[in-house]
Order: sequence, then C-alpha cells, then structure tokens
Amino acid sequence: RMNYIFRRVLWIIPTLFLIAAASFYLSIQAPGDPVQMYMARHTETARMTPAERKQIQEKIISDLHLDLPGFYFQLKPLGVSDTSYRIRSKDERKHWNQMAFQTDNWPLINQIRTQILQLQEGANSTDLELSSTLRFHWNIEESVRGIEAWHSENHKEEWNQIKDLYVQLSLEKNEHAMIPSMVWHGSNNRFHHWLSGLVRADFGISNRSGQEVSKLIWPKFKISFLLSFLSICLAYLLSIPLGLLMAKNRNGWLDRIGRLGSFLLYGLPSFFVASLLLLFFSNPHFLYWFPESGLMDPLVYNPNWSFAQKVSHQTPYFVLPILSFTYGMFAYILNLVRSESINEAQQPYVLTAYTKGLSSGKVYSKHILRNILLPLITIFTQAFPAALGGSVIIESIFQIPGLGYEIFEAILQRDYAVVVGVFTFSGLITILFYLLADVLYQIADPRIKLDKV
Repeated sequence: RMNYIFRRVLWIIPTLFLIAAASFYLSIQAPGDPVQMYMARHTETARMTPAERKQIQEKIISDLHLDLPGFYFQLKPLGVSDTSYRIRSKDERKHWNQMAFQTDNWPLINQIRTQILQLQEGANSTDLELSSTLRFHWNIEESVRGIEAWHSENHKEEWNQIKDLYVQLSLEKNEHAMIPSMVWHGSNNRFHHWLSGLVRADFGISNRSGQEVSKLIWPKFKISFLLSFLSICLAYLLSIPLGLLMAKNRNGWLDRIGRLGSFLLYGLPSFFVASLLLLFFSNPHFLYWFPESGLMDPLVYNPNWSFAQKVSHQTPYFVLPILSFTYGMFAYILNLVRSESINEAQQPYVLTAYTKGLSSGKVYSKHILRNILLPLITIFTQAFPAALGGSVIIESIFQIPGLGYEIFEAILQRDYAVVVGVFTFSGLITILFYLLADVLYQIADPRIKLDKV
C-alpha cells in the first residue's frame, strides 16, 4: 500500500503543475488590467498627485512581476519582439503585434509607438483622439490615410514624422515575419515567481483588499469544509440505514414512500429549496425558527466563549444551510444503497448466509453493506470536492462567509488572484480525495491490491 501511495503522490506533482499552469494562463488571459483595477478600487489613489500615482503603479507592477515575460519560453512569429510583453495594455499589445506580423521590423514599430505616446501626453482633444486610434490600429495603409485626413496644425511636424515612419514601415513588409520561433526566457518570468509562491502556499495578493490570498481563503475554506463535512456525514447517516431498510422491505409502504420522496428531492434545484427554507423557517410572517443569514450574531457572539457556548450559539445558523446541502445527496445515496442492496441480495453468498441461520438484519448490515461500500466510497470522495465547488449558490443565499461566497464575490469584482487561488486549491483537494478513495477501497475490500495497480 505504501509503495502505491508513494507513486500516486509523485503523480500529484505533474498534475498540480498542469493545474497551476492552466490557472495562471486563465488569469493572464482574463480581461482587465490588474494595476488599473487596483487603482480604481482604492479611493485614496484618486487624491494622489500624478507622481505618487505613478510610484504606486510601478510598485504594483513590480510586486505582481508584470514587467517580466509570462512563461519559461515563448512561441511567437518571427516578426514579433520577445519584449512585447512590456506593453501594459493587452489590446494595444495585440494590435502592435499584428502589425509586426507583416513587417519583421519591431524597432521601427516601437519607435512609432513611442512617438505616438509622447505626442499623446501633450495633445489637445483632436490629437488625443487620433493618437488613441492609431495605438489600436494595426493596418499600416489605413493609419497613413488617417493621419492625412485628420491633419493637426498644432503638431504638424510630429504627425509628418509619424506618417513618414508608417510609410517606411509599409515598404518593409516581409512574408517571413509569420514564421514561428521560440524564445527561452529562463526562470525570471511571471509563472516561475507565481509557482514559487504557490509552493510556499502563497497565491498572490487580492486586488480588492490587498491581502494575501492564502490568508484570505484559508478561514473561508474552514467554514465551507465544516458545512460540507457535516452535510455529507448527515446524508450518509440517514440514507444508508434507510436504504438498507427499503431494500429489505422491497415494494412495501416504506419503500414506495422513500422512492417517491427521494425522486422529488433529487429533482429540486438547490437554490429553490434554500429559498423555500428561508421563506418558511426564517420569516416572521411564517415560522421564524432559524436565523436567515450568517453564522453568528455579531452583537452577541463572544470569541472568548467556551466551545460548548460557541456551538450552542452557532447551531441554529447551520441548520438551514446544512439541509440545503444535504437533501440532494441524501436522495441520490438513498437510491444507490437501495438498488445496490437489492442486486446484492440476489447473490449466492446471501442465500448461504440465510442457510447458516443468520437473521435478515445481520445479512444486510454485515454482508450486503460491506459489498456496497465501494460505490459509497466513490461518491464520498467525489461529493466532498463537488460540495466545496457547489457551495457558491448556498453560501450566497445564506450570506455565509465561506469559500463559495468568496469566489462569487471575487468573480463579480474581477479579483482574479483569488479566483486562481481557489481554483488551484480546489484542484489539490480533488487530487487528495481521489488518493483517499484508493486507500479506502483497499481497506473496504482487502482483495484489492494497490501495489499491483
């Protein structure tokens, strides 16, 4: 068993690397500029002088390593510079690269771009509009015509210089500029710095709060973990004995009621059930038995309480969310236990157990239950990561500050550092639970030899 676990742990490393690479790629392809988003969300930056704002921007760029290439290597057309990543705007970088596809003359393109930026800093509204248009226009001939048609008397000499550079660039078109080439950037790149932090459980900095993502999501994870764990345990504790009892009394009144109820429960969406629970059990106009949101009353809760006092205070807050988590899983496991138990009851070993004088209860609880453990283990190890991911709806409805609610808020606010951190962390949890499933298989059925898998 230990050899198998060791091999599986070794396989976790490349799997996590692929998950991390996919997470990082999604984060850099996401719309928006993290520097601008940070500056827009922090109102104190609006009161800064231009020099102070520029200093803050440079610090953010340095902290996020935005001045470095994205990956260890870069596969690009021959005409595109391997330093084009330094252009902050994604749209602008895309357009200048498209122009480089045709010409294979990045120094001249960069000279045009630099002169346009310099002109834009001191331009009037008319020049500003034209310079902004040129920064995002990749067609050379149309750029020349645009300058000629929208000629400015204020910066006549500068615009003529830019037009001459465009004309010179149009004469240097090269059909070989699209030939693919590879550039090696080494370890001094954004992904390497991000991955190094990931090894230390450092997922980066949140754009919203400025906090470290790892410190932000860990308390949220503990809340979601507790909700998911309690819900799954409750579903198993209720569904297994009831499913065995339904199989034992097949087609009886309990079996018929149980099947009908489980089908109805399994077909109801979680947001609908959660809303109904709030309507009937957290509404002063009906039954106000449970609190409608949160995990505690901040006006009453005291962190210095004993464990028993904390549990007594917070239990009512957990009831409705746990019911919303549990009902669908309970219905699914109940039908699985019933159907698997009926199939096992037709096996020869069951008849042998009856002939030995074992009671029906012992046959179902000891023999049949043991033989249906494997699918139950599979569901358990898949349900837990799924519950963490599916907690977005329930936690949002009940305003529970867990991992699901945090990822929901991060997506709305485009806080991609948190989104990527949760995505990577969830991938690790899923991998570990698949490893746990293999170990539990061998414990449930010693005939499974993991060392030979």
